Amino acid sequence: MYWRYFMWNFSGRQNDDQGYIGKVDGNWISGIGFIDEARLGPQDKLPDTMAGNKGRNKYYMLPFLLGLIGIFFHIKTHKEDSFILGVLFLITGAILIVYLNPPPYEPRERDYVFVGSFQVFSSWVGLAVLGLFTWLSKKITPQIAAIAATVGCLVAAPVLMASQNWDDHDRSGRYMTIDFAKNYLNSCPKNAILLTNGDNDTYPLWYAQNVEKYRTDVRVINYSLLGAGEYANGLRQQTYESEPIKFTFNHEQIIPGVRDYLRYNASNKFNQNAPTELKDVMKFLASDNDADKIYDNNEGKLVNFVPTKKYKISLDMQKFVNNNWIDPNDTLNKVNELVFDLPGNTLYKNGLLLLDIVASNINDRPICFTTTTGPDVYLNMMEYFEDRGLVYRLVPYKTPVTDQYRYGKIVNDTLHKLLVDTYKWGGMEEREMFVDDKAKLVPSNVRGQFARLAGALLQAGDKERAIATLDHSLVSIPHHNMPFDYNMLNYIDIYYRCEAPEKAEKLMDILAKDAKQKFDYFRQFSGSDAKDIYVKQGKEIGQQVLQNCAAIANQYGRKEKAEQIARMIQ
Repeated sequence: MYWRYFMWNFSGRQNDDQGYIGKVDGNWISGIGFIDEARLGPQDKLPDTMAGNKGRNKYYMLPFLLGLIGIFFHIKTHKEDSFILGVLFLITGAILIVYLNPPPYEPRERDYVFVGSFQVFSSWVGLAVLGLFTWLSKKITPQIAAIAATVGCLVAAPVLMASQNWDDHDRSGRYMTIDFAKNYLNSCPKNAILLTNGDNDTYPLWYAQNVEKYRTDVRVINYSLLGAGEYANGLRQQTYESEPIKFTFNHEQIIPGVRDYLRYNASNKFNQNAPTELKDVMKFLASDNDADKIYDNNEGKLVNFVPTKKYKISLDMQKFVNNNWIDPNDTLNKVNELVFDLPGNTLYKNGLLLLDIVASNINDRPICFTTTTGPDVYLNMMEYFEDRGLVYRLVPYKTPVTDQYRYGKIVNDTLHKLLVDTYKWGGMEEREMFVDDKAKLVPSNVRGQFARLAGALLQAGDKERAIATLDHSLVSIPHHNMPFDYNMLNYIDIYYRCEAPEKAEKLMDILAKDAKQKFDYFRQFSGSDAKDIYVKQGKEIGQQVLQNCAAIANQYGRKEKAEQIARMIQ
């Protein structure tokens, strides 16, 4: 891992994907064909999306070689200094990574941890100028040697590296972070509680609220931090326009070390075959009476426990109507209570407090979750979600879960207003820009929401708005900034069903071209390289996309297009 990070900086980088163990993601490269082919397989016929990746940087190992020259020159001229610098290089690099022992795959690359080591090597790159000058001075005049060494090193390192790195480090005109933060907030009704999961969602939201004072009526709660009692207790305070969050538990009952995790143990005080009001369960869990605890052998004391796994949350429907949270005329699948089972047999503090927040606040404030939060946080409440683009809102409607990636009821007008009229796209729709692998996560999710909305509009017989919805998506999240992937097959299918074959096939041509290039590229690999899981997946996905494109075209009577696509696989 350290060697990969090191060579990214001084030899070149394959792309901006997170490196792991494959031949095609996040490796270091040199830009020298035979060196890269020996390590990473064929470098010819790279697909446009791979060759054009702005994170693909080639330094031809020149900065690395200059660093080696600098090391030898340093050792030769100042042995003591070179030893001290060498120790610093090792401690802040190879030794540090052994000490930290990071996992091979993390939410983001951690190469910045080793910047000290890279800075030391950069010093040696700088010393290469003196080393080359000293050597050249023996061959030519000192004046010419100085010019040659300076110019040569400038071109081989900073000039080359700047030219290669500029496009993937240029942030001019890119406002995706703040725009998508505001999109999250605008997806929430007034005075909502928004539960997020982790830094990537939360920090931009806090910036929008604390710096730009944007939608401060929404209370953002980081689920990951709820396990820290002091963070949860801080939610009891008013923040800007957001009223305090109500809890069943008092301050002392959720401090660190208290109710950090609770195990399920069926109690005869609760009917195990019928749902219990969640508020009543929270009161039981907040009890400090010995009669409401069990003895834990590991703890060596009486502890609170989860007495039942079947819950219900009774709703004040009049408040939902009075606050315009629901349409009183919309009665399909309407319910007066939310009924769900607790997943698993252990409830950690953040899950416990999430349930308490829902139980204590749902009749007073809309409860929302970011769509990137994940099923582990939703605690089996997905059947009562309304899809609002980047957030799910708890609503008194039951919508069975039929898709493991998309949940909830769709209100066509609401979702259309958000996706088409409200959301901003951070400049993606206006100019070409670098959208790195982490920045792609949210817009990739939104693409799926566009397809879901278009499908719902089509089902409602509104073909015109369904087509316009997909068109808006293709303009807002364009291919040149975020290359289309196999998920765009849904778009093609909907275009065909909306009787817009020209739009379907224009998109299909782009998708098929990329799939064909990947299929041809990955089938060049042979031997052990061909067994690499990412190589196999790349080849299989390319083939599957082509086969699916041909099948969809054939399904809608476009036999000539189907035959054209089918020939690409041969």
